[in-house]
Amino acid sequence: KQLFYAGRVETALDLYTAALSYAHSARDRVEFLELQGDLLNKSGEFEEAMRSYSQLFSEQSLSPQERVRVMRKLGGVHQRAGDNDSARKVFEEALQLLDQRVDDLDEHLHLLNELAALHPSRGDFAQSTTLATRGPELLRSGDTASLDPRTRRLHHPNLRSSAGSTLLLSFEPEAAAAEFLQSLTLSESTRASAH
Repeated sequence: KQLFYAGRVETALDLYTAALSYAHSARDRVEFLELQGDLLNKSGEFEEAMRSYSQLFSEQSLSPQERVRVMRKLGGVHQRAGDNDSARKVFEEALQLLDQRVDDLDEHLHLLNELAALHPSRGDFAQSTTLATRGPELLRSGDTASLDPRTRRLHHPNLRSSAGSTLLLSFEPEAAAAEFLQSLTLSESTRASAH
């Protein structure tokens, strides 16, 4: 991981690829495959990243929470590769699994943000706004003790900003301005509380 953070992605990728064949346990194999997918994604090798993430779904030791996270990553790769329809399908499937079986607020917020950002490209502004406003509702009503302050600071303004962008695209400038202002206010207040 240190090689990756030091910007030596190719070296890290070679090491994880080699380590995969020496994985001693199913848990090691899951960790190595996910990290390999992450590195391939960062390297712009989208087809290979999709293949690594897809291999994870056949791993018996993959927990439902890990499955949701890998699905979100797979959807992100589809999106970066320009396949928004596949990305949306994977994100929606992950959100459905999350709604049914996994209690992970952070993943919920990530997926809502991803989906809210995708729907305007399909002209579905209403769904985008619904998804973008669902995140702040979860933050207000749910148990947020599991969220670290950095994660909270990331999601809330991002979701408000997504809602503002969607409203702007759907020719509702006053409502968009209110969302952008709320996003800015949240960003400033969380930045101030972080110092």
